Amino acid sequence: MATQMLTTTDNPFNPFTHFEQWYDYDMLAGHHSCELLSRFALTCDEFTDEENDEIVSEAIEEICNLDPTYIGCTKDSLFLKRLNQPMGTEG
Repeated sequence: MATQMLTTTDNPFNPFTHFEQWYDYDMLAGHHSCELLSRFALTCDEFTDEENDEIVSEAIEEICNLDPTYIGCTKDSLFLKRLNQPMGTEG
């Protein structure tokens, strides 16, 4: 299970605990965070969960450090944020 997810500061839902509501809000707001992350995180079924988690973590870092003009995010912007799963809540 993912230990980090990409979300926007305006989304009131936690993707770890209320994924469906989070996803619906994200899509209706036009953020498409999952699709954005999938363009940066090239995961693979042949990789271990740990390897895929590292790829996702690096992709989130890259997204937050770049300025993808298609969403207007800058490094110092609060538009995107990294959300870590609280300890002891792994599924």
